[in-house]
Amino acid sequence: IGMSGQLAVVNKVEDLIAVNPMKGSAFLENYASEKGDNSLVEILPKIEPFNMLKMMQYHDFSSPSILTELMSSEYILEMIKSFPLYWKKVDLENLRQLQEDMIDFMFHIVETQDNQERRDEIIFTIFSEEAGKFFVTMIFIAENHFDSHYKNMLSKIKERIVNVFPEFQKEIIGFQKANEWEYLINYYTETLISIAQGDTFDFSSSEEEKYSTI
Repeated sequence: IGMSGQLAVVNKVEDLIAVNPMKGSAFLENYASEKGDNSLVEILPKIEPFNMLKMMQYHDFSSPSILTELMSSEYILEMIKSFPLYWKKVDLENLRQLQEDMIDFMFHIVETQDNQERRDEIIFTIFSEEAGKFFVTMIFIAENHFDSHYKNMLSKIKERIVNVFPEFQKEIIGFQKANEWEYLINYYTETLISIAQGDTFDFSSSEEEKYSTI
């Protein structure tokens, strides 16, 4: 399929997403069934990351997805950076839900990859930008407050990350039992939302330093 054909598919998918994200996902799955999975390799990067997230929200994160298997690690990072655009309302009532949504997504990204080299590459790419690291660190704030289901998921995510960045275990110690977890999550969400909206941020003045050595 040529460039014009790829753009036609992308436009079709994004039009469907605007109407119903599930229709966009179904179209891509049918397209892959007809043309082969590799037919999506050149198409997926041309879909806006935020639109891809809209489709992914309807996917069962506990099972593998051909979409995430074919995405580049750089594209996955762009999805993570656009994730906060969903956070239209952030308050004490839904802070924990925000974290749980992020955990579900991150668990899917790292745990459904069969290839360790591929998994490590994704983690390395996510941590290559401060926004990606901020996203991952946020899910571990007040980790002990989660139920056993999410604690188990966090444990597996942490194991995968530490395999690539051993120092991460020490960096999040202060976040796991933070007494001011509401404040911390608010700070992180506000920062990530600003980044997703295109604002610049000086990470050198990050509040992260305040808690990283507690």
